[in-house]
Amino acid sequence: MALVPAEDWRELLAFYRRLIDEHHWRQEPMLEFVSWLANSEYSAVLFPSTSHEALGLSTVATFQERLRHPMVYIVYSDRDRTFTIHYQQGQGNDDHRQTTPAPHVPEVFRHILAWLGVPSSL
Repeated sequence: MALVPAEDWRELLAFYRRLIDEHHWRQEPMLEFVSWLANSEYSAVLFPSTSHEALGLSTVATFQERLRHPMVYIVYSDRDRTFTIHYQQGQGNDDHRQTTPAPHVPEVFRHILAWLGVPSSL
């Protein structure tokens, strides 16, 4: 498993701060989740990506690889104050979805890790 450069997470944090500070998107809960994840042991094995405000997580680095590997897209809705997690067989190929108030609650995060094939304790 390739290790994720810490710079990837710093760039992602800056991305969500810009959405909030410059574009006034109400993504503070997503920034909180990304910050939690960036400071966790999983930041070394989960490659982050973005699609508009959605956060992509995968165990592979490139778009071409993500087409063939499981990934999740997480979207925060300020209107509903919920996160929707899209579990995908490969990028863009939804298998199922889950709505939750927070993706880092243990049972939800364990499901994300299991879907991606990451052990729950590294």
